[in-house]
Amino acid sequence: MNLKLNIKELGKIKNSKIKLKPFTILFGESNTNKSYTLIANYFWYKVLVDTELETKIVENLEEIKVENINSNKLDNTLKDIFKDVKEVQKITLKAKDLKNSVIKVFLSELKNFYAYLLSYVPNLDLAVENIPNKFKTNDLLVDEIHIYFSKHLQNGIFYSIAYKDKDNIMQIILTNATITATINITIGNSKSETPKTPTNQKFKENFKNILLEALDTHIYKLLIPDIDTKYSLYFLPPSRGSIIDLQNSILFLSASNIPYPGIIKEFLKTYLPEASSPFIVKDNYKEDKVLRELMESILQGDIKIDFRTKEINYNQGKINIPILATASSIKEMAPLYLVLRNNPIEQKIFFIEEPEAHLHPYLQKKIAYLLAYIVNKGGKVYITTHSDYLVNTISNLVKIWYLKKKNKEKAKAIMKKYNIKEEFLINPKKLGVYFFNKNEKEEVKIEEIKPSENGISPESFLKVMEEDIELSQDILEAFAEVEE
Repeated sequence: MNLKLNIKELGKIKNSKIKLKPFTILFGESNTNKSYTLIANYFWYKVLVDTELETKIVENLEEIKVENINSNKLDNTLKDIFKDVKEVQKITLKAKDLKNSVIKVFLSELKNFYAYLLSYVPNLDLAVENIPNKFKTNDLLVDEIHIYFSKHLQNGIFYSIAYKDKDNIMQIILTNATITATINITIGNSKSETPKTPTNQKFKENFKNILLEALDTHIYKLLIPDIDTKYSLYFLPPSRGSIIDLQNSILFLSASNIPYPGIIKEFLKTYLPEASSPFIVKDNYKEDKVLRELMESILQGDIKIDFRTKEINYNQGKINIPILATASSIKEMAPLYLVLRNNPIEQKIFFIEEPEAHLHPYLQKKIAYLLAYIVNKGGKVYITTHSDYLVNTISNLVKIWYLKKKNKEKAKAIMKKYNIKEEFLINPKKLGVYFFNKNEKEEVKIEEIKPSENGISPESFLKVMEEDIELSQDILEAFAEVEE
């Protein structure tokens, strides 16, 4: 992801930039607005994967012109595709227009999202950088693409996306005939219960659905190549363990009926669909030995949902305990665990506040391994943290990655001694580390810490540790003076 947030003002944060990487860590003192930043990053992804927001992007595009073209006058490369119809409609979409609309929706809707999530809107002045003004397709950059569509016999709506190359020759990106259902519905929905071949009038009225379908499936990838709209987003706020206490009463509610404030509702909307479904496409826990070993070492047991009684239980050997009766560490881990078990990890993006919450330092190190493993499996992880143990462990995983490049045998010896698996090592190119530095005026500047052979330097943690060591030394010296 090449997106860069340019923060002129966000709460206490002034004049800072943050570039998203697959594994992004936000750390620093409390009350430095790390959470505000995490929420902004989360909402960026929502803009790209949320159907309702995609609709707003289409509606915010500059005036969309639909041309009617006789199929006989089409370019030769398109004639065969539309040979059975007389009239074809065409939309021309400029990359610059799509970019501007995406940014406009992100910035304008972000305020509403803060209000929904927190019942509060911080001081907010952001800009977005690094989104290109051209589509990238077949190793070429083009200013615009053309979407041709038609009511095609009994197959519903048939469309083709094309562009002209540097020699002005029409090139087909793809042809698709799968949207019979989507043309009949209100813009913004993704399914229709009764697919029908649309009438000519409906066809002309709902051309934006063609654009929505193409946008969701193909066009985003031409503008932002490494975004996958098939990703699932998971928002894990602080104190999620206490929300799990409420879960039995809401486990089978639809997201729209969840009777709680925004921050809880958003968490449950992203988490409940998988946690409350007895149908698992793929049980990662059974198939992934590394994941299973990691989770067993963290939980020292298993968490299961009884879909008959609508209860969540923690199993440890032959002991079966209701989730309400478990330690806070188990409850904090439960949502992440249940989501990781279901379906491919590579299609998941996690936004986690303090993943180390309520865990012993030994287990905080295990959490660092788990997060690194998710990223190495193709998922993405964005976290805030106050844990020096977690940050230092990630720092060591980066150091070992560099050491392995220089001397595999020495790296393997260290990994064997400390039981660190290859899958936990972190390529520094995947890692973004940002320290939220607060000055005497209570203003915050976000400082990027670039990973190196020395790892990552958690200066705020080191400062506190140095003060603690100094305090301990002063106390010892005071005792020595008293005894004299």
